[in-house]
Amino acid sequence: MKDQILRDLGEVRYHQATNMWSLIAVDGAVKTITQNRMRMRVQRLVKAAAERAAAATYPEARLSPAEAHKRAAALMNEIKADQKARGRV
Repeated sequence: MKDQILRDLGEVRYHQATNMWSLIAVDGAVKTITQNRMRMRVQRLVKAAAERAAAATYPEARLSPAEAHKRAAALMNEIKADQKARGRV
């Protein structure tokens, strides 16, 4: 599920000094958004992916907003750690 979310999100870059995120489109266009907007974007993708996965096995299953927030925060922290390890921050 994480791989699908990262594909849906596209190429992103975290800027530690400003606490902002850059979304890099396929054509090279860059859009900079705040930490909160990024969290909401990732949260929507996490929730959609979880609902797609749950619908295949449990049609009545839904992801709560709190759980979606927790998963989105964890995924964003993984992205930050990965970029820090690569020296991109």
